[in-house]
Amino acid sequence: MTCDVARLFGRARAAGISLLLGTHELADLNVAADCVREHVLGNVEAVIAHRQNVLEPAELLARVAGTRPAWVTTDLTATAGRGRGRGRGKRRRGYEFWLNPASSRRSASGRPL
Repeated sequence: MTCDVARLFGRARAAGISLLLGTHELADLNVAADCVREHVLGNVEAVIAHRQNVLEPAELLARVAGTRPAWVTTDLTATAGRGRGRGRGKRRRGYEFWLNPASSRRSASGRPL
């Protein structure tokens, strides 16, 4: 698949045409050209993903799924010369992935994430 063919995904979406693409690994989308994965993921409406044993595709799926607001708590570490920390650190508003990349490795075989 070349970049020209990959651009057809965007044109099909603009024309209201639905396409279904299946692949075993996300890396399969980069075999012919590096732009294919970006064009496909840029025009996707739904993703059905199963267990990802390789970290890079798991992180990519987490980025595609997006983030949600969350409270992020830091741990207070030992200060210089004092030994132990004093407990909880700061709590601030931040973001976390909807889909944790590590959880995709623990998913049962054959079950979607």
